[in-house]
Amino acid sequence: MTLYGVVDLGFAYQRNKAGTSPDVFTHPNTIYSQFGLVSGQKAASRWGLKGVEDLGRGLKAVFVLESGIDATNGSSGGFTRQSTLGLVQNGVGPMDLGRRLSPGSIAFVGIDPFNTNFRQASLDSSMGATNIRYSNMLALATKDFNGFQFMAGYSFETGLKAVDSPAQAGAFGTSNKFRVVSIAVRYSSGPVLLSVMFDTYLSPSSKNSSSVKQWNIGGVYDFKVVKVHAAFGQNIDGRVSGSNSGWWA
Repeated sequence: MTLYGVVDLGFAYQRNKAGTSPDVFTHPNTIYSQFGLVSGQKAASRWGLKGVEDLGRGLKAVFVLESGIDATNGSSGGFTRQSTLGLVQNGVGPMDLGRRLSPGSIAFVGIDPFNTNFRQASLDSSMGATNIRYSNMLALATKDFNGFQFMAGYSFETGLKAVDSPAQAGAFGTSNKFRVVSIAVRYSSGPVLLSVMFDTYLSPSSKNSSSVKQWNIGGVYDFKVVKVHAAFGQNIDGRVSGSNSGWWA
């Protein structure tokens, strides 16, 4: 078993200006600013436990328990970053059960030059499904085939909520759960890194809306003296927000 962790603290300055409508903003056109410590400025502060058990004939059981930390005050929210039990067979896998990053999020590691950090500068501020975790998930990954890796996952209940109907989350019955199908392909060879992902969110049967979908494609080319990063994506029938905030139609 391995104990690991990261503690990241930094300073941040933020400046916002309220809108002009008095019906929406209490103090229209007012400028607000703040300066202070921020936990996870460049890398999320976290700690975790992980381990491997050899079951023989190339089969291994693996587990990961990972918790986020607010390094500014020491608080922790439990193992909500990752809580999985999985199997690996001769380099194939893992097949994971539990809560973890989506296949699309894993496929996009390295595409974002800011590594999904630095707040609004990160990729998930506009492409939410590239940095999101799902609960109750079965996730599978193949080994590397000449640079290609295929990943897929299905969440029986994401743990996310629709903003316009939060009370439905957790309702009994599979058709009343906020579920998701996530698939991704990643190619890495030499200076080239390419990723494609697609997530479709299955709305509860009691919610009269289309299923929210998001697809993204991204790539990196390393010229040795400089790296070029590019990504493009689309939300369909709604918007997916990253960093576990939720989704809505």
